[in-house]
Amino acid sequence: MLPGLVYGYEGVDGLKPAIRNLPATVSPGGETKRRPLDFGCHDAKDASGKTTKEARFKETEKLFNYGFNQYSLETLYPKGYS
Repeated sequence: MLPGLVYGYEGVDGLKPAIRNLPATVSPGGETKRRPLDFGCHDAKDASGKTTKEARFKETEKLFNYGFNQYSLETLYPKGYS
């Protein structure tokens, strides 16, 4: 899912290849703090019902989009707060 590759996703800056899942860290839009999103798409199936690498990438992309659309970073306390 590294940018520039076949299944690239903008903002992916690290990933750990695995047989059945795609753990990755993403920092979209040039954010200074990474938001680690780690999703395991186990046995993701394509439209014909086959488990494929492409299906895993597509499902991981859907989960990244959901994570970024539903959650945001919030500062609870400013730096140096005591």
